[in-house]
Amino acid sequence: MKENVKALFQPIRVGGIELKNRIVMPPMDTCAFNFDGTVTPKLMPYMRNRAKGGVGLIIQECADTSWPEGKNGPRELRMDVPDSITFLHDMTNVVHSFGTKIILQLNHAGFQANPINCEGKQSVCPSDFNGARAMTHEEVLKVIQDFIVCAYNAKLAGYDGVELHAAHGYLLNCFLNPVINQREDEFGGAIENRFRMVGEIIKGIREKCGWPFIISVRLGSVDNPGNTLQESAEIARMCEQAGADMVNMSSGFNPPMNTNPTQWAEEGLYIPFSEEVKKKVSIPVAIVGKLKTPEFCADVIKNGSADLVCIGRQLLCDPEWPNKIMQDRINEIRPCLSCFDGCMGALLTRNEITRCSINPYVGFEDFQSENNVPKTAEPKKVLVVGGGISGMQFAIISARRGNQVILAEKEDHLGGQMMLAGMTPHKEAVLKALKWFEEECVRRGVEIHLNRNVDMDYVNTVKPDQVVLAAGAVFAMPPIEGIENAVNGADVIARKIETKPGQNIVVIGGGVAGAELAHRIIVEGGKAAVLEMLPEICRGGELFHTMLLKDYLNKNATVLTSVAVKKINPDSVEYEDADHARHTIPADLTAVCAGQRKMGLDLYEQLLAEGYEAYRIGNNERAANFLNATRSAFELAYTI
Repeated sequence: MKENVKALFQPIRVGGIELKNRIVMPPMDTCAFNFDGTVTPKLMPYMRNRAKGGVGLIIQECADTSWPEGKNGPRELRMDVPDSITFLHDMTNVVHSFGTKIILQLNHAGFQANPINCEGKQSVCPSDFNGARAMTHEEVLKVIQDFIVCAYNAKLAGYDGVELHAAHGYLLNCFLNPVINQREDEFGGAIENRFRMVGEIIKGIREKCGWPFIISVRLGSVDNPGNTLQESAEIARMCEQAGADMVNMSSGFNPPMNTNPTQWAEEGLYIPFSEEVKKKVSIPVAIVGKLKTPEFCADVIKNGSADLVCIGRQLLCDPEWPNKIMQDRINEIRPCLSCFDGCMGALLTRNEITRCSINPYVGFEDFQSENNVPKTAEPKKVLVVGGGISGMQFAIISARRGNQVILAEKEDHLGGQMMLAGMTPHKEAVLKALKWFEEECVRRGVEIHLNRNVDMDYVNTVKPDQVVLAAGAVFAMPPIEGIENAVNGADVIARKIETKPGQNIVVIGGGVAGAELAHRIIVEGGKAAVLEMLPEICRGGELFHTMLLKDYLNKNATVLTSVAVKKINPDSVEYEDADHARHTIPADLTAVCAGQRKMGLDLYEQLLAEGYEAYRIGNNERAANFLNATRSAFELAYTI
């Protein structure tokens, strides 16, 4: 282990319990539960892998304290009844076997509880707010007891403690918030009264569960509107006085992008929160917020900015993050993209188990483990055609299974469209991930052939047992009048064709690639117009990135949707709007990002015709983002 990261591995006492290091996995939704709140078999191997990876403390995602009216989502752990205690006890035993401690986050969603998930019950809040009704005094007292009961059930299940979720606009956060909480009883008004609910829960848990039993409070640092950072620091001090062992600082009542820092945010953006709170408390302070880089995280501890660092999405992407740091294998860490496509996308748009765009094992740990890849009974020579993300992912797993893998790529570098994706603003992490895939191929013994245009002569020379076509797709040039006056958008993204500040550049196609190219053009001083035939741009893009990108382009570019491009001239583009009116827009350069064309289909047919065992994956099989590309490669690598 290098000297500059040793601070991460210093033990620390939280209450009466010692943690082996300063690395915390914060609570992240997995959907590893049934609709009735019981546990699915997916939770155990998911938690086992994170504990085995070397993390010091796991804070398990929120369990609902007041079923069903307090549910945050459709698939959430229920802890007010003992139904899952036996299974959970087995799981906590497994976590403990790796020297890792685990606590359970407890939450009531408050006004954010959707009646659809709550058996039709209206959501509640300290006061009438955003469609939620004000809680009665009796309901407040009941919820306090609900938290205490759930904490005791967590103790029976073997957890080392609990965390109260008092951030992100949930019920406890709303009680602390002076704008939302307009109550006139002892639970509203002055800060001491607004804190009363949290304080009584802390005291009740301590009385019921005893000591040592970690009580952590996840606090919102800055509400918008609501508490200032200084007021939140005072609330942290009150938590300590009430008996809390730790505070975990995060964002407060804010839009979701502030809760989940995207590619647009800087690493460690919440560190000022923990620094302010540490001035007020003597108990350990944890901080979250796009923490990924080992050296950066170690500096947070060394500089006294926080006592513990919460490594969230990065531990989804690579559960072995702590072990790789400790074993001086930092270069082998698979870097998180902060894309939220696999993890939050699974939860918010697909209602499925959490996944990861570039780690296909996430969510499927109950079937396959990256730590124990089974060897094939009959090793084969496998030719992979195409060095994009799906080809590299397949090659890595196939080689680990014991096959002789040859990866042939027509360009002088690996990456395919993954490289293009990393050449637009806020996508630097994509290029880091590409570097990981390239180096992992080498580490796994994949034989890489660059500048290799694969045809049947080459295939017959290699004589593979299996051929996997991962040749991907290229940006298409549609049959528009004057298309010879345009350039391929891929060449502009790849900087084979340079743009200049002040140029008027028309981007035909407002999908993700076109929108990201327009973003870069503007950042570099150009003027961008995006022409899209559909009613909106960025369709199919990453959840939060797309929201931010749309907002940016609507403010800084000319965005024209529901239009049809009719003619491209050397200095302009003619298009027709939804009312069939014709318009002309000036263009110093016209870049086309309108759809893609699959590559290598003729080769695939030739392979089959000559009796080769051939397969297609990634973009070559169907339009694929990183998530689908790595998953299709994963599935094929385990089945052939």
